[in-house]
Amino acid sequence: MRGRLRRYLPFLGWILGASLIPPTVFLSISYYEYVNSARTSLKVAVEEGVRRIDTVLRTGNEILLDVSNTIDPNDPEAEERLERIVYDNPLFREIGIVNEQGFLVLTNLGDVTPPELIDPEYRSDARIPALQIVGRERTIVMGEESIILSLPTEGLGEVNALINPVILTAPWGASQSFALSTDGFLAYINTRNGQVLAGQGNLPTLDTISLDQKAHRIQVSQTSQNGEVLVIAEVSKDWVLARWQRLLFLGCPVAALCSGIIFVLTTRMVKQSEGLDRELSIGLEQQELMVHYQPILDLQTEDCIGSEALLRWYHPEQGILPPSLFIPIAEKTGLINKIGAWVIKQVAHEQAPLYQKFSGLYTSINLSPAQLNSGNIDAVITWLQSLQLSDACTPHRFVFEVTETAAAIRPGTTTTDILARLRALGSRVALDDFGQGYSSLSYLHQLNIDILKIDQFYVAEIDKDPQIVTILESIIELGSKLQLTMVAEGIETEGQRLFLLNHGVRYGQGWLFSRPLPIQEFERFLNRKMLP
Repeated sequence: MRGRLRRYLPFLGWILGASLIPPTVFLSISYYEYVNSARTSLKVAVEEGVRRIDTVLRTGNEILLDVSNTIDPNDPEAEERLERIVYDNPLFREIGIVNEQGFLVLTNLGDVTPPELIDPEYRSDARIPALQIVGRERTIVMGEESIILSLPTEGLGEVNALINPVILTAPWGASQSFALSTDGFLAYINTRNGQVLAGQGNLPTLDTISLDQKAHRIQVSQTSQNGEVLVIAEVSKDWVLARWQRLLFLGCPVAALCSGIIFVLTTRMVKQSEGLDRELSIGLEQQELMVHYQPILDLQTEDCIGSEALLRWYHPEQGILPPSLFIPIAEKTGLINKIGAWVIKQVAHEQAPLYQKFSGLYTSINLSPAQLNSGNIDAVITWLQSLQLSDACTPHRFVFEVTETAAAIRPGTTTTDILARLRALGSRVALDDFGQGYSSLSYLHQLNIDILKIDQFYVAEIDKDPQIVTILESIIELGSKLQLTMVAEGIETEGQRLFLLNHGVRYGQGWLFSRPLPIQEFERFLNRKMLP
C-alpha cells in the first residue's frame, strides 16, 4: 500500500497543481487587465485632453494675432468686428483689448467706460512675444469663470480672449465624454503657476493639485505642444481593486469549474496510463505491436535506398496508438529494453527477404534515450553479433538513430560506448531530428555519427521563413564539411525536394513519396521503384 502511495504521489501532486492553475492564472491576469485597462482609459483621456487644449491654443493664437494686426480700438467699427469674431467662434466668450497702461478699453460687448484696470496677475509678460495663459478668473463684464489667453502686442498693449473651461471637458464634436470613476479626475494645469484651468471628476482642489506619482494611484500625464498646459488623469487603485473584486463573484465559479474539469480529465489520464502499463506488456506478448516502414529515397533518382522502422500498437479497444503515447510508458516501466530488442528482431525477420532481393537496402531503427542511458541493450548487441553468420541480414543493414538529447553527452559515457560497439559490428549511427537541440554540434565528430537527419521543422519552413532557411543552409553546410550522409525528414512538396537536392542533400523521406507502410505494402513500393 505504501509503495502504491509513493508511486502515485507525484501524480497526485501534479493533479493538485494543475487544478490550481486556472484560478491562479485567472486572478493574476484579470487584476493585471483591470489595472492595464484603467491606465489605457486614462491615457486615452489625456491624449484627447491634449488634443483639445492644443486646438484651443492654436485657434486662439491665430485669432488674437489677427485682431492685434487689423483692429484699432479707436475705430468706430472695432466693436462690431470683435462681435463678429466671437459670434463666428463659439470657442470664445469675450475678446478684449488692453492698452499699454493695463486698462481694458474695448470688448466685443462694447466700450469699457470708464476703462477697467487689469490686475497685473492676469496680464501677459510683455517680454514673451507669444500667446500666454494668464490664468482662470471671473470675467469683468459677464462675471463667468473663464480661462484667459493673452497675446502681447506692440502699440496696443495686449489682446485677451476668454475661454469657457467646459469646452475642455464636455463632449466636443465627435468626441466622447470621459468615463472616470468617482475618485478619479482629469485636470488641465497651468505649468507656470500650478493653477487648475479646467477639470473633471473628484479634483483634490480647484487651485492646486499634486503632481507626485503615488503607489496607490494610477496616473497618466502629458503636456500641450507649447508646454503651457499639463493634462493629467488619475484614478485610485482601490477603485480598480473594488471593480476586480466584483468580477470575482462571477469569475471564480468559472475558474473553479475549469479546475474541476482539469481534475477529472487528469485523473482519467492517470488511470488510463495505469491501465496501459499492464496492457502494453500483454500487447507485446500477444503480438499487438507492429512495425511500419517509411521509405527513404534518393532525391535525384527517387530510388528507394532504405526505410525508417516506426512502431505502432494495434490496441484491441482503442485502435492504433502512436509511439508518443506508449513509448513514455515503456520507458517508465522498463519495458522499453524488451520492446527495443523485439523491434530489431522483427525488422530482421520481415526485411530479410527484401535484403536478399535488394542489395543496397537498409533499415533505420530508433534507439530510445532510456535504452542508451540504462546501457541495457547487451541482448541487442549479442543478437546483432549472431547476424554475422547470415548471408543477407547482417549488421551493416541497420542504422541506429539517436536524438540530439541522447547524443548531447560527454564522450566516454555509456551512450558513447554503446554507439561505438554498434559501429564496430558494422552498423551505422544517425543523429535524428538534428536542429531541435542546442548541444550536439560539438559532439558530431566525437560520437562518430555517420548520418545526419535534418529535422522536419526546417524542411517545412523552406517556402515560408527566410531566416529558418538560412539556418537550414548552415546545417547542410556543416554536414557537408563533416562528410556526413544527410537525410531530410518530412518532405511534403516538390519544391522542398528540389531545394534540398540543389543544396547538397541527397536523401530524404516524407509524405511526398510515401506514408509509413506495413511490410507487405512496403515490398510493393520497392518493386515499383525498381532498385538495382
